[in-house]
Amino acid sequence: MTQSIIHLLSHGDMRTVGGVDKVVKLARTDRMVVHQLVESFSPTDEGLNMRIADALEKISAENHRALESYVPELVKILHDYHQKEVRWHMAQILPRLALTESELTAVRRIWKYDFHMSHSKILKVFSLQALVDTCPHERKKHADVVQLLREAMKSGIPSLEARARKLWHPFYDEP
Repeated sequence: MTQSIIHLLSHGDMRTVGGVDKVVKLARTDRMVVHQLVESFSPTDEGLNMRIADALEKISAENHRALESYVPELVKILHDYHQKEVRWHMAQILPRLALTESELTAVRRIWKYDFHMSHSKILKVFSLQALVDTCPHERKKHADVVQLLREAMKSGIPSLEARARKLWHPFYDEP
């Protein structure tokens, strides 16, 4: 089964999703698919990694519980893989899951780094979204995220400014 899943995701360049939808469909009935995906990240195949991360994100959107037992591995993937496509999918996945305080601290540090240092506008947007999504209910105590929202609203990047404005109002009362 692992080979067939990897085969579905191995073909195409960075602009193609390959067999992601087929893999997501398989994951609905076979719990081992998620395990196989998490174990199949490759240090040399960015296209495969992108499609694995995409499949995991789609699975988590449908049923985040399917990934709950893989939180430590997903945090490690976020830490170890600097590929923007992997990171932006992990920024969508991890806020949906129950993270320990140390895991939350680690991923938030990475998202802050990506917000400031990435050249990818998409990664900046998803990192900001993840930071807001992982703030506890008492959001006014998170001056660091408030500052990032302010920076984003003045960034000159239309997609980042729009997301920051959208996140601002539920997050904080006044700009």
